[in-house]
Amino acid sequence: MVTEEKKLFPLIGVPLAIFAGAVLLIWGFMSSGEFSLGKSGAFYAVTNRDFSLFLWQNLEKGDVRLFHETALLQENVDRQVQASPDILAQYHVWQGLLGDILIPRKIPLEEFRSFLAFAIEWLPENWEKASFEYRSFAKDLPKCPFQQLEPLPFDTIPMQVRMAFYGWKNAFLEREAILKFQPSREQVQAFLKRYPQYARHYWRNFFPGYLQGVFSGFETMPYFLRSALFNFVMQQSERLDVDESVGFLGKAWADR
Repeated sequence: MVTEEKKLFPLIGVPLAIFAGAVLLIWGFMSSGEFSLGKSGAFYAVTNRDFSLFLWQNLEKGDVRLFHETALLQENVDRQVQASPDILAQYHVWQGLLGDILIPRKIPLEEFRSFLAFAIEWLPENWEKASFEYRSFAKDLPKCPFQQLEPLPFDTIPMQVRMAFYGWKNAFLEREAILKFQPSREQVQAFLKRYPQYARHYWRNFFPGYLQGVFSGFETMPYFLRSALFNFVMQQSERLDVDESVGFLGKAWADR
């Protein structure tokens, strides 16, 4: 049993370990009331837009519909999110470990149109950092000749937009299937081998017993892990020709 757990929790790189450890240390001080960064520190410098990507993968942390009706209004979307230190600590660990991870799946044209009708924060006119290519693509979307959009370059459909689309699809089109989904032992092992970030010890600070009994109690898994496993298995069933590097492009896009 010990051997299996060591395989499930691979070693983490020193820079990421220092980052995650620092976040958890700050969170611990703030939770104890012994330390405060104020609302202007880097810990709080998270926009509603940034937080929305986290929320799509962590539906237990808030009402995604309500968040879009209030925080993601055009005048609020790039303002500082109003969230508790506990939630922000989890956001920062999520951002550090998973913020540049994408599990690619198909992007049907009609579903993408429905997504943009809901998540208007990702319309180019509401996103100052939208690339020229994405602006041109969105403008011509009504007459787009492609039925499947996932092969398009990341200049055309940026990383953040794809992440938000998959989160929207999981939440509104596949929620019931995700809640009923039961992966096999082989599927879980293959997923954790491909995406070891999901097997880090740091998740246990937010989810006690994380990955314990993973092969017998899937219903107890947090939503971010459950949906990621579902997307991984669906990716295989959709027979996508996935570039091994595609899941690690986010840092380049975040710097644009």
